Amino acid sequence: MAKKQRLPKLFQGFFWSTDYRKLDINKDKTHIIHQLFEHGTLEEIKWLFSTYSRDTLRNVFINKPSKNYHEKTYCLVKNILLDLKDTKLNKNYYVINTPRIIRH
Repeated sequence: MAKKQRLPKLFQGFFWSTDYRKLDINKDKTHIIHQLFEHGTLEEIKWLFSTYSRDTLRNVFINKPSKNYHEKTYCLVKNILLDLKDTKLNKNYYVINTPRIIRH
């Protein structure tokens, strides 16, 4: 049985709504990636890219959006960090001050 991979203790402040000690790097990657993209510093962003592949980061961002981002951060992550400027994404799924999307 594989041992649970945990976040560095220094990251606990980014997970105020969750017991960060219970987060698993693999099982909880969607939550971890979005939290650190939105609230992390350069150090945490570097950690994301050293922990997850660029394809994993892109896949999570595109296929599991989180309405957690400020517009400037969303644009930075999408266009610069993940180089998705040519990818059509609905920012209403990401940016906190946009109308909610009701899925049927």
